Amino acid sequence: MAQHIAHRRQYERHAIDVRVELAIAEGQAGQVSPIGGPSVAGRMKNLSAGGAFVVVSTYLPRATQVELQVPAEAGVPAGCVTARVAKVQMVDREPRYGVGLRFENTDCELVRALQAWDGEEAGT
Repeated sequence: MAQHIAHRRQYERHAIDVRVELAIAEGQAGQVSPIGGPSVAGRMKNLSAGGAFVVVSTYLPRATQVELQVPAEAGVPAGCVTARVAKVQMVDREPRYGVGLRFENTDCELVRALQAWDGEEAGT
């Protein structure tokens, strides 16, 4: 008898396309190469209550601690949340990397605001 595998995601993901910065935690910038400063620019492509998926041009090793910073832009909630890199994958030959982030504080103001904004944008 075949067993069905339960869906592995704990939180529902929502599509989003927002400009963000990932500030590398102090003391971990040496692990990130090449880096032109204390942060990496990217685009957040999806969001859940537990994390986000961000596309960046710099490789970030798993377990790197970052601060996801969302600037005020076109009605998108602004703020920041601490996260850890849970997964990294190359998304094209540019190079560009898809970085799966796990929020360290899922009950913060930014996460709640982004989820509410995403629901409003989607018309739910």
